[in-house]
Amino acid sequence: MPPVLRPLAPSEAKSRFIDHLELSRSDRQHLYALMKAEAVEAWQRLQLDRSALLPNLQHNAAIQPPFSNSQISETAMHREIMLVYRQASAETRPCYDLAQNTDSTEAENWVIRWCLWHVFRDRDRRKKSRHTVIVGTTHHAEQRQQQQQQQHDRASWISKDSLLSAQNATLASTDQRPVILPYDPVRESTARSAVNEFAQFSRCSFHPIELDVTSDASIQAAVKAIGDQFGRLDVLINNAGIAVASSDLTDYRRSFNDTLNTNVTSVGLLTAACIPLLTKSGHRQVITISSGRASMHALVEGTLPPTRVLAYTVSKVAVNALTLEMRKLYPQVTFQCANPGHCSTALNGFKGTKDPADGAQVVVELALAEVGSYAEGFWEHSDEGMRQMRW
Repeated sequence: MPPVLRPLAPSEAKSRFIDHLELSRSDRQHLYALMKAEAVEAWQRLQLDRSALLPNLQHNAAIQPPFSNSQISETAMHREIMLVYRQASAETRPCYDLAQNTDSTEAENWVIRWCLWHVFRDRDRRKKSRHTVIVGTTHHAEQRQQQQQQQHDRASWISKDSLLSAQNATLASTDQRPVILPYDPVRESTARSAVNEFAQFSRCSFHPIELDVTSDASIQAAVKAIGDQFGRLDVLINNAGIAVASSDLTDYRRSFNDTLNTNVTSVGLLTAACIPLLTKSGHRQVITISSGRASMHALVEGTLPPTRVLAYTVSKVAVNALTLEMRKLYPQVTFQCANPGHCSTALNGFKGTKDPADGAQVVVELALAEVGSYAEGFWEHSDEGMRQMRW
């Protein structure tokens, strides 16, 4: 029998794709994220296989990963689409079956083709801007058990001449090629392993660095290392953060103190410490990861449901205020807040409804744009593009 749904062209928008599959609002983003993840795995396999290239490119030494969509042969692309279908999870298979022609076992699945095409499109765009990335880690041995309970690691990246302090590897790593770092706080040896994996997919250079945003000494050492090696910092992306739930009044104070220390105090300290390096750059940009719950307008209007983690919401409101005040103190630097949305990451136990790759897009757009392309403000990214939010 023919496919249940008529095919959509790969160039169709994500919103059109999701509506065409008639995914319910309760699971549409979850299923989309799962399908996208399976397509990313196919993309990764193609990057590791030079025989997947067009015949005239296979022996061309100038052609290096990441390979673009136009460099992959249709035979290899079709093979991966079939493999994704055969290895599909129990959750994604019903979506693929809506597009599967059961009269022919070799018929191509247009849903998987759409997902894979969009993975290539996103990564082809990122390939246009080369970056030097420094993956950093934190090590706080005496608090290892507590860190696991708080569901965070303070891994840090430096991209181009840019520093990204990351709340969790899932969101941070999707700003470039996905490499998921271990959930536990990772040591430098693990960071070096991640660096080696990055190097397989890029012609960039990568340098490990260690940074614990809650340690003054660690911040000073990291800033000095950046200055000694690069001489300047173009972009600082403040993404380090934790969400500590408070079950009752017995740990209420700890919940707030730990959350505000990491999410607000450390952001302010790291930013202030990086200002001298930022002022040596012609870019001079600070992007701080915020949240839709940080909008005072939304809180006053009552458009959001009650928060499950009060300290986290309060900290993000404070981060927005911190951004507004710091841009007064340092008018020569561009300050912006970014709302990635409710992403499925370790921070929320992977219960978010948004693909982390989509959530990271707002950061990518702000960081890679020409100076002056986006005003100072509170930004988010949707299917319609970039949008400025109300504080």
